[in-house]
Amino acid sequence: DAARRRHEAVAGTGLHPDDETPEPPPAGRMAELRAALRDATLAAERAEGERERTARRLDAAHRMLDELAADGPPADPDSLAAARAARDAAVDAFLAAREPRESAAAALAVERAVRAADTVADRMIAAADRVAEHTRRRADLVAADQENADAERVAHAAAEIQTAAEEEWRALWPGIPAPRPDDAETVHHALVAARRAEADRAHAGERAEMLADDALSQADTLSVALAAAGRPRDDADLDAMIVAAEDLEADADRARDRRVLLGRLRAEVHRAAAAADARRQDLDEAELRWRHALRAAGVPAVTAPDGWDVRRDALLAAARAHAEGRRAAEEAEVLAARVARHDAAVAELAARHPDEKDGSAAAHLVALTERVRAAETAAVSAGHLDTQLATAEREVRERSRAADSAASVLDRLAVELSLTAAPEEGGIEAAAERGRTAVRLAGEIDTVLALLRTAAPDLDADELVEMSRSTEATGLDEALSRARESETALAAENDALLEQLGGLRSRLRTLEGAEGVAVLHAEAQEHLSRAADAAERYLVVHLQREILRRELESYERRHASPLLVEAGGLLERLTGGRFTGLRPGEGGRTLVAVRADGEELTPDQLSEGTADQAFLALRLAGVVALQAEREADGLPPVPVVLDDVLMTFDDGRAAAALGLLADLGQRWQVVLLTHHDHLAPLAPAAGSVAVVALDAPAALPSAG
Repeated sequence: DAARRRHEAVAGTGLHPDDETPEPPPAGRMAELRAALRDATLAAERAEGERERTARRLDAAHRMLDELAADGPPADPDSLAAARAARDAAVDAFLAAREPRESAAAALAVERAVRAADTVADRMIAAADRVAEHTRRRADLVAADQENADAERVAHAAAEIQTAAEEEWRALWPGIPAPRPDDAETVHHALVAARRAEADRAHAGERAEMLADDALSQADTLSVALAAAGRPRDDADLDAMIVAAEDLEADADRARDRRVLLGRLRAEVHRAAAAADARRQDLDEAELRWRHALRAAGVPAVTAPDGWDVRRDALLAAARAHAEGRRAAEEAEVLAARVARHDAAVAELAARHPDEKDGSAAAHLVALTERVRAAETAAVSAGHLDTQLATAEREVRERSRAADSAASVLDRLAVELSLTAAPEEGGIEAAAERGRTAVRLAGEIDTVLALLRTAAPDLDADELVEMSRSTEATGLDEALSRARESETALAAENDALLEQLGGLRSRLRTLEGAEGVAVLHAEAQEHLSRAADAAERYLVVHLQREILRRELESYERRHASPLLVEAGGLLERLTGGRFTGLRPGEGGRTLVAVRADGEELTPDQLSEGTADQAFLALRLAGVVALQAEREADGLPPVPVVLDDVLMTFDDGRAAAALGLLADLGQRWQVVLLTHHDHLAPLAPAAGSVAVVALDAPAALPSAG
């Protein structure tokens, strides 16, 4: 086990498993050099960034100066002075000329010199701003050059400091490749664990040598015991004899269990025999009481209980038959009384009808029944007659009311005819004809209105009539012609669309009847089948991958290192539940921290405080494992001394760490050394924590 732990510990340090484990560097020196290396690296990166910035500024200054120079060199005072000197020389030559030809040439030179001087002066006046810009940019170029040189010196110095820090860092790790500063805690812990595992392995070897004699004596003892038990194991080793002894012990336990069960069964048999004797005695007493009862009842004593049950059942049946006979006799008497009363009632009813002949009550009853039936039939016929009579009377009343109404109408018409000054020809017949004409016209009006509603359902018939009164026939003809033209155009368009639809349908039938349609359809179905097979395979592979991933995660959780499980629980307490565990990363050479939402972060993705919390959790998990091993070996726990392990923690992280250390202090002695004063006020809130302030050490006496 110690060899395995050492192999696991050195797996992430770059050491070969067969190499000797070097002494881990001091934690304080490692923290100091790591901080120095981080500061040097940060300073070098900042200096390099500053050098790159100044180089970009220098390039920009050169580029702007070149752009200004591309517009042409600005005129300077020296150029103007030279132009003026040339002008004065030309003027002096003109004044000194004696001949006309020399005067003309000198005049031309004077003109050119004056024009050149004027041009230079004009350029100086026009380029005054360019001159100032040129001067400013040249000054910027000089400043950028100086700043770039300073930045290069600073970057070179920072690089030298970084190189020196890296050399010191590599010198801190003799015998192994220097780890990254972020991995230093892990490698240091691995070296400590490897050294501890080596010490445990040596200690285990010593214990094995010490226990060899005990093992031999135990083997002799077990051999004698097994031989005495009839299971000799003369040539077997200690492990085989231990297994044989365990089997013997198991057989003894089973035999003991069988003996206990046998004792229980024997006790049950004894109890059952005692109960049987008691029941037998009860049976004898019952038979004695039975014979006494038979003798008292005068029954032969040889009667068995089964015969007594048959006799008792027969007596009960006879008693029930006697009771039923008595009830039948009573009912017969009641029925006879009822028959007598009925005969008396029939005789009395027959006496009321003197036309009945003498006879028995049954004959009188038949005659009376016939009479009742005849009376009921007559009553039904009378009811029908009454109904028909009421119907006839109602029809008579209706005919009378109709006659009265017709008479009143005739009277009114007669009065109207008599009151008319000039009655029309024909009289009542003519009026009747006019009525029939009015009825016919009303029917025609209804027909026309129905046609109007059908032709224009959204318009009111009365409105159409009113509109027709103000509409001329020519307007209606024009509207009708426009409607007919629109109908013709729409019919032509409809015919074209029908023709196009017919062509498309013919094309569809042609395509459907072509020889390649079946082939294309088969290919399409084949492609669909392939797509379905591919989709099915994809689903199967996807499900297999998910199942394998979950199984791997489950296997990792089940077979996780106890050290990582303990470290994960401690990290969860240190981070207040933000991180819930630690587990090996891909390849098993790194660790990843698992957040509460399931996201996994590598050490490079953790903040410095969280990374230090993870390292502290791992170190404390190692301490827990060491203390558990000592407890298992019967050894007392050792004190735990921590030196400035909270120097990168803020107040929240420090309070959580102090609470965890206080809980661990309930089991062991935990001593935390620190020179950070802000941790002292946080300690009382963590629990039973004692804060001790150490005085400064006394000055050493001088050598003189």
